Amino acid sequence: MSEQPPPFGSPEWAQTMNNAFAQSAMGWAFRRDIERLRAALWQLLAEQLREISAAAALLSSTVDEVLEADAQGSKGRAAA
Repeated sequence: MSEQPPPFGSPEWAQTMNNAFAQSAMGWAFRRDIERLRAALWQLLAEQLREISAAAALLSSTVDEVLEADAQGSKGRAAA
């Protein structure tokens, strides 16, 4: 059974759209498409921009930890 989308214009609909913009921003950043990244970010509220910034910082620091552990020969990474 599939879930029905929230009604157009409802707070739930707005949150769904904001989540989509946030996800697309991460995708554009990954692809290094700065123009589309900025366009997606401009669609978000300041609070959402702060959340994305915090998530990006967490991602960056965690990647650094994994890379450091990998460089030291840690076996903590899952086999690809």
